[in-house]
Amino acid sequence: MRTNFVVAAVLVIAISLPRCHAQTANHDRQYFRAIVANHFVVPPGASAFALAQELTAWLGSPDPTLRDDLAYTILDVWIRHRMLTDAQLLSLMPPL
Repeated sequence: MRTNFVVAAVLVIAISLPRCHAQTANHDRQYFRAIVANHFVVPPGASAFALAQELTAWLGSPDPTLRDDLAYTILDVWIRHRMLTDAQLLSLMPPL
């Protein structure tokens, strides 16, 4: 139950972020498609948290591939499988 709340809270807040506050993505959609194809495994040498920060920028995208197929789906899996700490999840949220 706690996990569902955390997933929902992080995603709703991240979607509402003004685009100017979102971090610019360093990786393209092909990079994240490869993550999905590889069962959501974080690539060697990469950090789930750093990639999550990139993905939050796509949560407000009008492009459904970026927003739904990649950002939302990857973040959902990583959060539910506890690949991000509570502190990391909280840091994805904007200051109130």
